[in-house]
Amino acid sequence: MKVFLSWSGDVSRQVAGLLREWLPLVINEIEPFMSSEDIEKGSRGLNVIASELQDSSHGIVVVTEENFERPWINFEAGALSKVVVGSRVTPLLFGVEYTQITGPLTQFQYVLPKQEEMRKLMDSINRDCDRPLSEGFLGKAFDQWWPQLETDLRNVRKRDTHVSRRSPEQLSSETLQIVRSIQRDLKETRWATGSSYAGPMPTFRVEYSLENADAELQQEFISTMNTVAGRYGLVPVRLHDADYPTFVFFNIEKEFRKVIDADIGDRFWDMGLEKNVLEIEP
Repeated sequence: MKVFLSWSGDVSRQVAGLLREWLPLVINEIEPFMSSEDIEKGSRGLNVIASELQDSSHGIVVVTEENFERPWINFEAGALSKVVVGSRVTPLLFGVEYTQITGPLTQFQYVLPKQEEMRKLMDSINRDCDRPLSEGFLGKAFDQWWPQLETDLRNVRKRDTHVSRRSPEQLSSETLQIVRSIQRDLKETRWATGSSYAGPMPTFRVEYSLENADAELQQEFISTMNTVAGRYGLVPVRLHDADYPTFVFFNIEKEFRKVIDADIGDRFWDMGLEKNVLEIEP
């Protein structure tokens, strides 16, 4: 029984790592898969992940406050839903409320890291095993190993309470480094394969930010931007450590930007929505 553990970000990685060690203790038949690298750092592991997704019977998506709007956690959730029966994809919400969740994650029945909810999750996984444990044996195994997981999860919460915020300048610099890395990888791939492709490289970024708005309007803006991105198949970068909602798109042509601007709606522009276009040197 293969169980795919999806994660993105440090806290999510820690929780997924704990589950990777804990799940086989409760049900020995479980074979967890957890990618060793954060998928957001690049696409080099996509082939491995795609293969593991095809072979997995269950998927657990570790959703945290730092990753629930990130493109890749939603990508993996959507990919899981295509190869795994929907009822077997479970978002585990760690330090985030369900009401905050948007996108593909909302279609699944979530669980919280609480004893009874985790017990039900293990019951569900056990039923799909080739050699399911008896109800009594599973209960004993769960009761034996749950206290250790519960303690470890509390420690993750404690370590996460002192996360420092990065300045907008640091975030902008990091985004620029990512873009240049993408440019370099595309060039290397083109040279290695001898491809004659000469299409446009990512040469600029378009940033939308809403600064002077109350919390309710900011949340509405976040939802709107995710909807607009999904409508056109775009993958925005959300700057989560910024002091106000900020979304970044790469290499969006000028005419298409006008379409996006119109779809966002006049209300946000009237409230001071800002758009900045930054040219990036290859």
